[in-house]
Amino acid sequence: MVVASHDEDIEAVAGLLPYPWGDRVEIAMKALGRSFWFLITSAIIVVRVVFWLVAAGWRHRLSRQSPKADGGEFRDARTD
Repeated sequence: MVVASHDEDIEAVAGLLPYPWGDRVEIAMKALGRSFWFLITSAIIVVRVVFWLVAAGWRHRLSRQSPKADGGEFRDARTD
């Protein structure tokens, strides 16, 4: 079952931590992992962060490729 494999994964991760923390993390992960709304919220946050990183990289790449309209020089508004 999916839940059984999920529990085994949680136990494996928690088993890597030292004594008092492994048990605490295991309990917290099992409690939060079974909450449907927590999973939905986590998925939305992850998707938004991924899209934000892609967009930021895209904007950075485009800003480095395209030359500035005025050649990148500073112009004082009073001299026009």
